Amino acid sequence: MRHLLLPSVLSLLLTTALVACGDPTGPVPTGIATPGSNGHYAIGEQAQIGTYILTVNRVLNQTDVQGVAPASGMIFLVLDLTIQNIDTNNVRMSPAAQLVVKDSTGAEYDMDGDVTPTTDLTTSSLPNTIPAEGAIHGEIAFQVPTSAHGFQLLFNPSFLLSLFNHGNQLTFDLQ
Repeated sequence: MRHLLLPSVLSLLLTTALVACGDPTGPVPTGIATPGSNGHYAIGEQAQIGTYILTVNRVLNQTDVQGVAPASGMIFLVLDLTIQNIDTNNVRMSPAAQLVVKDSTGAEYDMDGDVTPTTDLTTSSLPNTIPAEGAIHGEIAFQVPTSAHGFQLLFNPSFLLSLFNHGNQLTFDLQ
């Protein structure tokens, strides 16, 4: 009996994840960029995937965030983001799970929730809800080595799939 339960649960998770990445039912957005020849987007460009439009508004290198210093040999990479929901239904997301920074060596860095300012991108109750045809905006921080370079932001539109891998995603070059 237990061996029948696992395929059912996996099927339910996959179906939910695919629905979350479905076609938008809201208005067609304008100003959406097309990725560069490398398939990546640049800072300031609006990129759409599923029912999300993500914009990296700016990138800052900081030696402290709200009076907190990074670990030795590290710096804070602070991203100012806007995430829009173009669906006519609310969508849920978890920036901590769905947003990852990667460097030129392929090393990945998770959001540093201990120093990230509390904004509508970071709340104590994750995942967040983005209202129908609404947006959330704020800054998030990642601790990265001072010697690293070639940073990219990876955004996986499916909260469930982001827990397992970075399959269908948007990539922003952060130089």
